[in-house]
Amino acid sequence: MSTHAIIGISDGINIRAIYVHFDGYVSHTGFILNDHYNKPDKINSLIDLGELSTIGTDTDHCQAYGRDRGETGTEPKSFLSLADFVAFGKSYYAAYNYLYEDDRWVVSKIGSDLWIPLKMAIDSNNFS
Repeated sequence: MSTHAIIGISDGINIRAIYVHFDGYVSHTGFILNDHYNKPDKINSLIDLGELSTIGTDTDHCQAYGRDRGETGTEPKSFLSLADFVAFGKSYYAAYNYLYEDDRWVVSKIGSDLWIPLKMAIDSNNFS
């Protein structure tokens, strides 16, 4: 069984996003994002990989469908609204949506309109 997630970064106008197939829960993907992808240049490098099977602590340790498997149609997606970003997550049955905006990560669970700081979700141990 896999736990899908969506990862995005907002520049204030546009949200660039990718899908992650495995281990999307906060105690794995959320922890890695918080600790290893906490600057826009690192996040954009991650998103530039396109859709991922798994996320790693750096882009060399991610398994990207395009780069590593030669699959097509796995490029990052762009959205002009949070609603479209969330709909993208729903289309992939994502359990978690991660968004970097205003110099911090926030996370929501699928089906919830509540976005909380990722650090708070990690520290609470009950959001995963």
